[in-house]
Amino acid sequence: MNFRDRTQDNSRAGFEKREKRRQIRKLQDAITAKDVSTVKEILEDDFDVDFQYRGQTALQQAVKEGQEEICKLLIDKGADIGACDAELNSLLHIACKSGYKDIAKLLINNNTDINALNDSNTTPISVCAFRGDKSIADLLIRENCDLNLKNLKGETPLVVATLQRHAEMVEFLIQSNCQIDLGDENNSNSMIYAAKLGFTEILQILIKHGAELNHKDRQGCTPLYHAVKEHQIDIIKEIIKYHFTAVSDKKIQLDTPSTKGMTPLLVAITNNCPDIANMLLDAGCDVDKRDRLQNSPIHVAVRQVSLVFGQEEEAMSVVKKIVQLGCDINVGEIEGKTPLILSAFAGNKELTELFLQKNADVTKCTTTGDTALHAACSSIKSHPEIVEMLVKAGCRVNDPNNNGEIPLFSALFNRADMRIIRGLVKNGSDLNYREKTNLLSPLHEAIIQNLTEAAIFLIDSGCDINKPNKQLQQPLYTACEKGNEKIVQYLLSTGKCQINGLVPTAIPLHVAMLNNHGRIVEILAKAGCNLNRINHKCLSPIMFAAEQNELAMAKILLKYGCDLNAQAKVKGMMKCCLMYPVDKHPHFELEPLFFAVTHKNQDMIDLFLHCYNDNPPYWVMHLLIKFLKEISQLNAQMTPDQKKELIILFLKACKLPRSLQQICRGTIRETLGTLPQEKVIKLPLAEKLKDYILMKEIFIEEETKEEELSNEERDLGRFN
Repeated sequence: MNFRDRTQDNSRAGFEKREKRRQIRKLQDAITAKDVSTVKEILEDDFDVDFQYRGQTALQQAVKEGQEEICKLLIDKGADIGACDAELNSLLHIACKSGYKDIAKLLINNNTDINALNDSNTTPISVCAFRGDKSIADLLIRENCDLNLKNLKGETPLVVATLQRHAEMVEFLIQSNCQIDLGDENNSNSMIYAAKLGFTEILQILIKHGAELNHKDRQGCTPLYHAVKEHQIDIIKEIIKYHFTAVSDKKIQLDTPSTKGMTPLLVAITNNCPDIANMLLDAGCDVDKRDRLQNSPIHVAVRQVSLVFGQEEEAMSVVKKIVQLGCDINVGEIEGKTPLILSAFAGNKELTELFLQKNADVTKCTTTGDTALHAACSSIKSHPEIVEMLVKAGCRVNDPNNNGEIPLFSALFNRADMRIIRGLVKNGSDLNYREKTNLLSPLHEAIIQNLTEAAIFLIDSGCDINKPNKQLQQPLYTACEKGNEKIVQYLLSTGKCQINGLVPTAIPLHVAMLNNHGRIVEILAKAGCNLNRINHKCLSPIMFAAEQNELAMAKILLKYGCDLNAQAKVKGMMKCCLMYPVDKHPHFELEPLFFAVTHKNQDMIDLFLHCYNDNPPYWVMHLLIKFLKEISQLNAQMTPDQKKELIILFLKACKLPRSLQQICRGTIRETLGTLPQEKVIKLPLAEKLKDYILMKEIFIEEETKEEELSNEERDLGRFN
């Protein structure tokens, strides 16, 4: 066949296809116009009646238009009654959806598939169930359609009818012998949906025909459970009736738990539905039935009282009713919390009193060892009367929990009302008891929580103010660390406080400096602490100030007589000697001047050069000059001008001897030691000389600041 022949054939085929489309278009236009005579006329011609136009066959269009007579003509012409649309809806689906009974009957009589499934697995009977169309459903049932086929959601026609609230359809399907208890993909059946959605009439029909009253979905939830959860009171009343009256030899089970162990009663209480909870209690629910976390109704009810707002009386009535019905008031949930412990923690005086009147066991503990007294002391509401009630009922104030914390610790940790703390101490709480983890005493805890009033009360009550914790840190150290000046001053005012700490790792002065608490550093200095004590890093306070580049701290220390050469006067092997084996003690890298140079702090260098009691360490300055000239790494940290300035400063200090007056002052200050202010005042010297010895020309700025702060405090005091 040559090219010309093929072209002619293609043209002929195209013409025939266009002719078919023209004919079917004409036919479908006639169907739309409901022109039966034109349809008959067109059908006399010989053409493919199932040819699709506009995505549908002529018969599909006729069914949609509800044209029964035209449907007959098309079927007689041989139209395909099995045609489906894009969603796989059969002609019978379409007829059922539109309620065309006569067309449905016509299709059934022509042997259409009465159980056809569309793309959502919906059958024609399910379509009827959705619409509540009993008349077409009756046709299908008479032809023995399958009443139990499920759609993709697992819904049977009965479930579909229930969801659409078609009560008559529900009864009709049941009377037609559908399976009444079949569930969907979640195993939720008609009974569950009726209960959940509050369809009382449908529920009554289902029960009348013997539906399973205790059917469970995949979460183990029964119709009663769902009714309670959705607050369907009429449904609940209807279901509860059958707890007392047997239906088809079945009885409603009030306490069936879900997979999480939740019973209808627990759900009612949890959802704050006291009316429903009372209904269930009156019906005889088990008041001790627990969920998988071992919560019984009384636990949930007690928690609910503290959660609700404006409905406390209703929630309280549920608790009282559960207690009245004889629940176990000493049972603990998964954490061991009893109703008494929960009520104490909630700060509910009325409930706590109720449980104590019912002889609740006050010795019961949680899994962490906490008693009801611990709980009351931890309560946000801080109710002193509850604490007093518990103590009178026999709760022991010195029983520790698993962390070794007695109730006094709980009160301090949770910043409880001072009346609770006073009450515990009054009833014999051990003021020196130390918890297990860090061996903290109550005084430590009060200081950590910044409870100044509580700390002072504990001190006044006779606690050991020098009791150390696990790290051998005493309360004074903790107060210095936290920056609480008032507690520091109060501890020092007792005259019993160990001011210098027990070990080099726990020196109050050092920790105050570390946390930049300058006022506390001055308080400690005035109180006579050791200003030259070496810490665990082999640093004296002045070395520490230099290392931290704290000029203000350095001035305070030097003002009160610290020794710039203290580290050089320590004899024997020290930790620093191991750290710097080549550099003999005193070590160059630990010298205050070295630290000042590394920080490029010229003011600090000037201060140090003025404040050496002996001659300045010339060997250090010579090394620093060499250091500044030769170490190339300093180029990244200092400009040439900065290095030159420092070199000139050190050369000048090395070459120019100190005046006799300066040497005498240094010798006097060396002899006076710390707190020179208190000692100079007793010397028979002129005021000008006293000021010179005290170096007021250097420290005048600090004294001015101190005076300003004191004036500010006095001004504030006028309004407090």
